[in-house]
Amino acid sequence: IAALTLSAFVFDGCKKGPDDPFMSIHTRKGRMTGDWTVKAGSGTDVSGSSTTTWTYDGTTLTQTPGGSVSETMTISFVKDGTFKTVTTKTSSGYSDVETVTGTWNFTGKIGDDKNKDHVVMKTLVDTDVQTLGSSSTTSTDTYTGDDAPVLIYYIDELKNKEIKFTWNGTTTSSSGNSSSTGSYTMNQ
Repeated sequence: IAALTLSAFVFDGCKKGPDDPFMSIHTRKGRMTGDWTVKAGSGTDVSGSSTTTWTYDGTTLTQTPGGSVSETMTISFVKDGTFKTVTTKTSSGYSDVETVTGTWNFTGKIGDDKNKDHVVMKTLVDTDVQTLGSSSTTSTDTYTGDDAPVLIYYIDELKNKEIKFTWNGTTTSSSGNSSSTGSYTMNQ
């Protein structure tokens, strides 16, 4: 009984998100590292009186208003704390490939948040290659220090072969309010 009680405390540390497995033989960082493909997603972005909803099925991003575009997104989390995302959008005669590299880490316990229940992704280099017909343009933004853009995702589920990120945030300012909610499901 003592061994079962002790193991319940040890394995409970693995479960951070509500849909995490009860126990895992892999560490949280071990489950996170690897090459991931975004398979599904949905969300809503509000800016002032304008609202955009979007859905993603692994191959097509559909925005209302806006329409649809073919899209693929991959994310690689490396054990050394670096990451790389590649997002490719294509339509008739047009392509846009954005590659973002940077660093990642889990958050610590802050307020009601559990230890390691969010991932922080800090962008260091963002390269965008747009091709229209036979013409191509490349732009690269490089960031250092505290000026680097940061994305924070709540880890709703972290299994060995599946991750589900969610986010929900609001900005209130004198020039207008904005909010963003959504989720991504990724598989290896």
